[in-house]
Amino acid sequence: MEKIDRVMAKFRVALIEKFDKKEIDGFTGWDEQTSWGMLVDGLFKHVEEKELSPDNLIDIALYCLFLWNLEVS
Repeated sequence: MEKIDRVMAKFRVALIEKFDKKEIDGFTGWDEQTSWGMLVDGLFKHVEEKELSPDNLIDIALYCLFLWNLEVS
C-alpha cells in the first residue's frame, strides 16, 4: 500500500497545483450542475488531443473529478 499512497499523494499535489492555476485564471462553475456540458466537452477535447503528457493527464483527471463531484453531490 505504501507505493500507491505515495503515487496518490503526488497526484493529489499535481491536481491541486493545476486547479489553483486555473482558479487564478478565472476558471469557475466546475461545481454547478449547469456546467455539465462544458465539463464533458472539455474532457473530450483533452482526450481527443491524444497527448499523454503529465499536464494533459492532470487536466483529464480534473475534468473527471469535477464530473464525479456533480454526480455524487
